[in-house]
Amino acid sequence: MKNRKTDQKNKTGYPRASAMKDTGVRESDSPPIPAGVFADSNDASRYALLIKKYPLLPIKSEDSYDCALQILEALGDKINSSNATPSELGYFEVLASLIENFEEKHYPSARSMQPNEFLRYLMDMNDLKQEDLIEEFGSQSRVSEFLNNKRDLTLKQIKNLSERFRVTPSAFMP
Repeated sequence: MKNRKTDQKNKTGYPRASAMKDTGVRESDSPPIPAGVFADSNDASRYALLIKKYPLLPIKSEDSYDCALQILEALGDKINSSNATPSELGYFEVLASLIENFEEKHYPSARSMQPNEFLRYLMDMNDLKQEDLIEEFGSQSRVSEFLNNKRDLTLKQIKNLSERFRVTPSAFMP
């Protein structure tokens, strides 16, 4: 019979600590924490709470990403009010890096795409067809020509597209 605890996962998509198998590594096996890593025992406790909320591991799912963003936002507020400890600042920096890595893989940026690829992406995200962009282009054939790299955008089309999708006009410039 399968142990139900081993199937349980927390909101981050990672197994709960209580559901993880014994790795054979004991806390007593780990090297001592070097002096100066934590400002004091309070700082170490806050860091341990953050690790418990969200372990610093690669983000693998949207739920995990959402959870990481919530924690990052809360820490950002604390940092902005100058109430963060050194370990919270470090945790923030590492978590921001993990979030950035996830976003690069799952949410392509306009800078990494050609303008026609970016428009295809926006069309896909908004369930649009070529005929839905006639107002911005003037005709469906112009939409098709642009998407197939046979025509560049005019300044008016760039303005229209940037207003429709609420993005910077530079996203549609080569």
